[in-house]
Amino acid sequence: MRMSQYTLLIGLLAWTCAVGFAADAPNGGYEEAIQSAMAQHGVSSTILRRISALKDAPPPGSNGFPIELAGKPGIRVMLDRDYWALAAAGKGNDSVTYILNPKDEQSALVMAVGEIKGTMSDAEIAKAPGFKGITKRPGIVANEKIFWRSWEDAEHLYSDCAILLAASGIQDGKKYSVHLHITANTPERRKALEDHLESLQLAFHLDAAEQKTAEPNGATGGGSPHRSP
Repeated sequence: MRMSQYTLLIGLLAWTCAVGFAADAPNGGYEEAIQSAMAQHGVSSTILRRISALKDAPPPGSNGFPIELAGKPGIRVMLDRDYWALAAAGKGNDSVTYILNPKDEQSALVMAVGEIKGTMSDAEIAKAPGFKGITKRPGIVANEKIFWRSWEDAEHLYSDCAILLAASGIQDGKKYSVHLHITANTPERRKALEDHLESLQLAFHLDAAEQKTAEPNGATGGGSPHRSP
């Protein structure tokens, strides 16, 4: 059975982690190096936020880093640190997957908005080397109560969930399917992302300037935590 784009992107996170693009990419072309790797699997992407533009400290008085990613709908969220981002459109433009990674590569977030296929089953997850079991933990995403499915293997710690959300800026009553997948190198980094996703919003009225700075490319990209030596 052919792997879905969503599952492919999550699977490639572990691969990019092992390669360590941030340290090895020539001339700082980190995003392009990842896009090139993803192009080999036939997925295209757009750079929405560059690693060179990331801030080390949040705005004064803020409890996190505000991130807005334009789209139909787009994403508004306050995260634990600043993240660069790419977006990959699904086939038929029925979904978009946002891939976010910070400079230290110790955590990664994949957010898919729209109809997707091929999310990983418990049985598929259990096949990973060093798999240590799945737990279900309560949490809050977009001010809604959810359950995180959490597990770890020989490489990383993970959690994921799915939720239906309405988008601000339009009054059509529609709810969008949102799938979230976290990869981290420590329990603390995983929990930091989980906790901050309480602030997640979908919106149609994000600043158009976000679109002007987007950089299309014939490949997709995604970051993954790269273990420090």
